[in-house]
Amino acid sequence: HFPLQAKVADIEQFRGKYRVGYAEIQRRRFAKMKRLGLVKPELVLPKNNLQEKWNKLSEAGKDTADLKMATYAAQVKCLDEGIGRIIEKLKSTRQLDRTLILFLSDNGGEATEVKPVKGANAIPGDRHNWTSYGESWATASNTPYRKFKMYVHEGGTRTPLIVHWPDRFPQHRLENQPGHITDIFPTLMAVAGASYPAQSATGEATIPLEGRSLLPIWEGKKRTKPFEKGWEHEGNRAYRQGDWKLVSTYASKKWELYDLKKDPVEIHDLSAENPAKLEEMKGLYQKWAAHVGVEEREVVRSSKK
Repeated sequence: HFPLQAKVADIEQFRGKYRVGYAEIQRRRFAKMKRLGLVKPELVLPKNNLQEKWNKLSEAGKDTADLKMATYAAQVKCLDEGIGRIIEKLKSTRQLDRTLILFLSDNGGEATEVKPVKGANAIPGDRHNWTSYGESWATASNTPYRKFKMYVHEGGTRTPLIVHWPDRFPQHRLENQPGHITDIFPTLMAVAGASYPAQSATGEATIPLEGRSLLPIWEGKKRTKPFEKGWEHEGNRAYRQGDWKLVSTYASKKWELYDLKKDPVEIHDLSAENPAKLEEMKGLYQKWAAHVGVEEREVVRSSKK
């Protein structure tokens, strides 16, 4: 999220690396994803104006943009070193191979242009800072997906999950079956051989679990039931059933429909071509929204005279 704060020495290690601009950083990351097999070779990026935005910056603006991303990179470096210390401790105590480690990132880059709060400054990296790295860097961070944090297009919902458990899963592999954060608890119960109680300690009936164990996926099996999940965040709505995804933004309220198997970056809206599927997905969303208690938001538009 924000603010951007890191150690000066860490920030300096990354200064200048981002002066190539938003679009070039995105291009390099996208190319590396293809080399690593993280995305299909034929995938293309959604259109954006990153190069135009970079070209409009003054030299001072480009330097500030570089500082913002350098600070963000320094934060990630610090996080990586902290995880490294945990790993080394597990190694030294001979517990690493039998320890299940799950690592996942937050949902999308923070695109909000944050203004300094009272008593803070606008200098990225400083401990008194209260700024973010903005929409352009968030777009580059979310490569190749659309949108960012707060939205429920893939850029605001998709996150990688790294699973490390050598005693159980010694082989490295890439798995593309989707899961959800609500699957973590059922997974840990399955790992521990525990069962979900029907009643709480006070005798009240427990709320049924929403998720399903990820263990079958980790074991290389295919889930028998297609992935199905709804989202709502600040009026942004979505529902996924298998490879179909229904999504809309708070501002427009227009429903879009995508086939994520063919179009994982949500470029081709199929709502007009598939009206029956659109209505089916809208019904599934409304059923889910009623189940979890979503409060519909009205769009409030201001007029300037």
